Amino acid sequence: MTDLVKSVLNHAGGLPLALEVLGSYLRGKREDIWESTLEKVSRIPNKTINDVLKISYDGLEENEQEIFLDVACFFKWKDSKYIKKVLDSCDVQTTVGFDILIQRSLISIDNGILQMHDLIQLMGMEIVRQECRDDPSSRSRLWRYDDVADALSSDVGDCVVKAIVLEPPELKELSIHHNAFPKMRKLKLLIIRNVHISFHGPICLPNELRWMEFDGSDAWIPKFPPGHKKLVGIDMRKGNIAEFIKHFKDFQQLRYIKLMIASCSLVHPTSHVCSKSQRIETLELQKLGRSP
Repeated sequence: MTDLVKSVLNHAGGLPLALEVLGSYLRGKREDIWESTLEKVSRIPNKTINDVLKISYDGLEENEQEIFLDVACFFKWKDSKYIKKVLDSCDVQTTVGFDILIQRSLISIDNGILQMHDLIQLMGMEIVRQECRDDPSSRSRLWRYDDVADALSSDVGDCVVKAIVLEPPELKELSIHHNAFPKMRKLKLLIIRNVHISFHGPICLPNELRWMEFDGSDAWIPKFPPGHKKLVGIDMRKGNIAEFIKHFKDFQQLRYIKLMIASCSLVHPTSHVCSKSQRIETLELQKLGRSP
């Protein structure tokens, strides 16, 4: 076993982060797992810190891989309770997932804020970029403005995007093709902030969508096609939502609602928003003109 420990030190190249991540992954594992892991590392030509760190990612189950990539691409430095609420809505198990990622030294939570080392974050982002270098619509996650704009500006046909989170530091203009979202049949997470959408009229969203946040153009009119709707959370500070509110009772899985509305007649939740069968956990309705 002493020789295996020396091999780990050698393969980590003396880099503290690589040692921490590899050590967390191998801790408590059988000797044959150590040997198999070291053999895998040794086969990587001109290995970088990225390659060594990815060994730990490859050893994760699908649930933890999904959470890890979402954190790397979208949620670093965010409130951990908020992240759990969003990701649990998207069919992953964050309670066990966070615990495993912390054990593997891939994330940490300090004073309620989820943190991740910069190099580990870059490794996660690179995993997503490698899904398809040339076509953003063929990647599972989009967060860069140019990639989101490219994927949404035209009707590109069916695509594999699962999540879009766009929060540019400065206000951006975004053109959305009217048929962009319906082709994103796997889209579960959509967060768009600090963006002005140039398209006027209804934008049809997929029924697979679980979580939506929007703070942008007043022209945004969200619509959903007929069929079973899976939306769990919605947070809209701007946009034309009067028609959407009328159909809230069709969204039986809704749990979290935060809206800015124009009409006082829409504020009363029992008559206009929720049915008795819905288990609403958060309901915040504010009239335009008041501070959020």
